[in-house]
Amino acid sequence: MKQLLVTLSLFLIASTMLFAGSISGEVSGNPVSGLIATAFQPGNPQAHYVTPVEDSVYTLTDVELGTYIVKLSGIGVHIFYDGVFCIEDATPVELTETNPDATDINFTIDPILQGMISGHLILQGGHGGPGFIEGSVLLYDQLPIDPSILPIQEYEIMGMMYLFQDVGFGTYYVALEIPGEPTLYYDNVEDPNLATAIVLDETNPSAFDIDFLIEGQFIGSGEINGLVTNELGEAVADAHVELFTFYGMPWFQHSTNTDENGLYVLENIPVGEYYLFVQKEMYLPYFYDGVTSWEEATLITVNEDDVITIDPVLQPLVLYSVTGTVLDNEGNPVEGCQIMAITAGTGPGGNMWPNWSTSSLADGTFELNIPEGDYIFRARLFNWMNPQVQYYDHKDNWQEADVVTVNDNITDINFDFEEVITYDAVVSGVVTDENSQAVEDATVFLYPVACMNWHFGHAITDEAGLYEISDIPPGDYILSVHAQSYLPYFYDGVTSWEDATVITIAEGDTITINPVLQPLVLYTVSGFVHDDLGNPVSDCIVFAHSTSWNPGGPGGNGGGNGGCGMLNTQPDENGYFELNVPEGEYIFGAETLDWMNMQIQFYDHKSSPAEADVVLVEDDVTGIDFDFEALVTFDNSISGNITLAGVPIENAIVVGISADQTFSTSTFTNLFGQYELANLPENDYYIFAFSPGSVHTFYPGVINFEDAVAVTALGTVTGIDFELVPVEGGGYLALNGFVRDIQNQPIANSTVIISDLEGNVVAMAQTNNDGFYETNNVIVGDVVVSATKVFYNTSTTTTTMIGNATIDFTLESTGSTGSNDTPLIAGVLTVVNYPNPFNPSTNISFNIPTASSVKVTVYNTKGQLVTTLVDDHFETGIYNIVWNGTDRSNKPVSSGIYYYKVSAAGKSITNKMLMLK
Repeated sequence: MKQLLVTLSLFLIASTMLFAGSISGEVSGNPVSGLIATAFQPGNPQAHYVTPVEDSVYTLTDVELGTYIVKLSGIGVHIFYDGVFCIEDATPVELTETNPDATDINFTIDPILQGMISGHLILQGGHGGPGFIEGSVLLYDQLPIDPSILPIQEYEIMGMMYLFQDVGFGTYYVALEIPGEPTLYYDNVEDPNLATAIVLDETNPSAFDIDFLIEGQFIGSGEINGLVTNELGEAVADAHVELFTFYGMPWFQHSTNTDENGLYVLENIPVGEYYLFVQKEMYLPYFYDGVTSWEEATLITVNEDDVITIDPVLQPLVLYSVTGTVLDNEGNPVEGCQIMAITAGTGPGGNMWPNWSTSSLADGTFELNIPEGDYIFRARLFNWMNPQVQYYDHKDNWQEADVVTVNDNITDINFDFEEVITYDAVVSGVVTDENSQAVEDATVFLYPVACMNWHFGHAITDEAGLYEISDIPPGDYILSVHAQSYLPYFYDGVTSWEDATVITIAEGDTITINPVLQPLVLYTVSGFVHDDLGNPVSDCIVFAHSTSWNPGGPGGNGGGNGGCGMLNTQPDENGYFELNVPEGEYIFGAETLDWMNMQIQFYDHKSSPAEADVVLVEDDVTGIDFDFEALVTFDNSISGNITLAGVPIENAIVVGISADQTFSTSTFTNLFGQYELANLPENDYYIFAFSPGSVHTFYPGVINFEDAVAVTALGTVTGIDFELVPVEGGGYLALNGFVRDIQNQPIANSTVIISDLEGNVVAMAQTNNDGFYETNNVIVGDVVVSATKVFYNTSTTTTTMIGNATIDFTLESTGSTGSNDTPLIAGVLTVVNYPNPFNPSTNISFNIPTASSVKVTVYNTKGQLVTTLVDDHFETGIYNIVWNGTDRSNKPVSSGIYYYKVSAAGKSITNKMLMLK
């Protein structure tokens, strides 16, 4: 027996070794302490291996077989194998069963190659918008006190930072040249004799933060302060004070809260015009000067060094009484009918109020206390055997409902229903946790098995964990409980409705059920955030967004994450972060907090959630890393407002993707539902947005990509407003399947939408990296199921749901709609390249209006010069040159976005092109 165990153990060890290997190598050249070697698979956070470099040697062991990117990082070092600085240029390392060990994966840290100087262009307290600075950063190897001394490198400004690479050890000086402004030398002096030298040597091979402070139009030296009081002159503590601009550049937003004495201070404000907004619970919203909406607000002009005092006086939220009676068709009072006042859009604060609701009493009467505004009133009976909804005044839908203006107490908002049957069965009990402690604010639902589209009734537990649901018709029911930080509960002690025990209720029954909730298990997701130079970034927010959010389901999030919405955290000073999330599938992203250079990146190095990798979390996950790229700026923007159910929605994700599929970007809506997609290259863009409670909705408020309307980004485009399509929630049937393309390849991040025959969305899901989707919220009966994604034709089918089902979809790509037919116009400098996108070469054609010197250069997205194609004198005429996709050393460049610049006749034109491989 022992021999058998030994043999089996040896077999298992041998089998394990077949599926694991190693990566090793040496590090030579300039010695740097604290080096780390990392092997990882983009898109697979579990395949992430890290080890320190010791005595110039590293070995990564127990590496699963597969293809890896290997990286060497440390202070001033950020290199991918084989000696490149960008992940796109890295040489993959493959481990196979026949060759499980990769040796000689070596790195050389050459002092000349590793020397670099970088910095930022900092605008005091503000910024001037994309592309507002034109000029160059110059690198000198001697003090530039004489015009005959020329720079050894020149970096053309295309963003808010610069980088000089391939800098040997020595002493250097950096200068900033902006047309029309005096030359600045580091450290921000105009006299070159006062310039600060930058020394690179073996101990300090790189110099970061060689920054220039730019003064002028946008000076961050203003201040606004004051005291917030109520109408009685009493200080209002913890009021939210916000200063902001609307669309157009620069975008600025600065906020604080009042202290215990009602005082606030907003500092470092750039020159400009601003709105001041104050908000506090049970007070009307305040916009300067004493109005309740930004449309009526007075702009505040802030000049350099201004100190402005503004003392907002908040007015109390005045509530008016709205009363009425609910009767049946025989004039009998109806108890327990839900009455809701729905904002019609003209309440104070621009439709910022929530909906208000109450229930009718035993005598059929109700009273609502609501602020001034225009409302639609709705009465709803939740009796699943005889459900009824009525809008005031005796209307069947909200489109026909009377809008009631509330500016005083109102009576006689009455409703009359058809015959209403009452019952006397009751289900009650106490909800506790596994330690027998009462669970407050848990929601208890009772679903009739015969009609899972409805919950008959629900109750909220009190501080003692007690609940009661009464007036229950006879029948079979499923009871569920949902509470924050707990697993969903279905009677009797399971976590899904399929496993639930059916409760049979007879007329007059009194049933006691005491649910015991189990705690939600959280897993740790961790990673690092760096900038494009490998420096840690702490001034950002890392967030997790579930891909399977569905209202009404277990936990409200696709079957088991306990009501988790958008989770977020901030990295520490080393750029390290941890997020604790429930089991599920997520999209992770990082957003910078620097309002001057706002960026969002989705894992793994994607610019929009439509492209993001979906990460399955069923254990702790490491290696969710982000590396922000250097910004390239443009003068175009698209902005608008996003609403859900007529109410501005905060923190909705808004995505813009160019029609030629060469550029995408994302942002979040602010408190007022407003968004701005800035830094857009000139192009046509499809805009879509989503938030918890909505489906992915394309502009102008549609859910299928074919119905979306593209918006042309040319200058500042405003008013691109649309309403998100809500997900109403529904039953508990499960629907799953795969979404693939016509080559049978999985399509990740496509949206599957389930609607009833009236077009109401009842459930939705997103596909993971395998193209798989699943939702547990589908109603019984006929439904319309569709799968859609940007740049794919929507596929739709109708089915009858009587149980769990599987539906697969095949989507066909719409292809690129990009155009390259821009004409060359005689008499003016015009430029075009074709084809675009291209592989392996593209033609750059330009028309020279007058004889002049012509320079044609190509840059990468970091603003670094790739190659100079032309630098010569040309006569008037049309010319054509070819770029074959190589750099100055005639080496092929990687695929991606590049910019070509044509300078002639005193003008310059820069256009974007995309190289595909």
